[in-house]
Amino acid sequence: MLHSSRHSRQDDTARFPVWLALAVAALPAGWWLLRVLGGAEPVAALRADAGLFLYMGLATLAVLLLDRRIRPHCDGFRDPLTGVFAAEYFARRIQDELAHARRKGRPLAVLRLDVDGLQRVNRQFGRARGDAVLRKVAHQLLQQVREDDTVARTGSDTFSIILRESGLEDAMQVAERMRKGIEAATHKAGQGRVFAVTASIGVVSYWRSGVVDPETLIGLLDDALGQAQRRGGNQAVAVGHTRRAEVAATVLPVA
Repeated sequence: MLHSSRHSRQDDTARFPVWLALAVAALPAGWWLLRVLGGAEPVAALRADAGLFLYMGLATLAVLLLDRRIRPHCDGFRDPLTGVFAAEYFARRIQDELAHARRKGRPLAVLRLDVDGLQRVNRQFGRARGDAVLRKVAHQLLQQVREDDTVARTGSDTFSIILRESGLEDAMQVAERMRKGIEAATHKAGQGRVFAVTASIGVVSYWRSGVVDPETLIGLLDDALGQAQRRGGNQAVAVGHTRRAEVAATVLPVA
């Protein structure tokens, strides 16, 4: 039972209207070019298909206007530094996901990851280096989740991840891959120097376990992360009640 390494769809949401506008414009423009290459006069070809090109212009304008209305809404749920979702979006998403898990009786796992020693990195190498670390960590996290999972930056050096249809065993496997990937990566410190960071990860698995509201779940998540940090960091710790049937009942698609 493995998680796919495909990027989450949150990578492409904000860029979709622009690509749609380009596609709308490309079809009639390509037809006109084929007419010209076939021997038609450029102006005559344009006049012959005036309705087609009017459609192209109006459709492109409509898509771009829609983009102006949608983009601020989408970007408002994104962390401007890393590009993953922002804390506000996570707070709304966790409510929906927990309600779905309770209603359907399905597993759900949530991770909270803190980059160990990021403040030291900022002091020693500068804030720009620390920001670069956060961007790289965010990219690594996206590599480990599936399309329907959620990665959000919920603190200055903290990320939260929602894993849909995931039991404890799968969540711990994902957390361990994340931890190892972050530990193995190197970051440039200038003048040919490099440095590395580690991460502490808290894991909470919901499976009809008495966690009936997002606040309780987040409290357990903070407790798990705190335990990982108090034990020295660079590890994943799970807390909360979990039924034995959870691991056997959770089946994930293999990509």
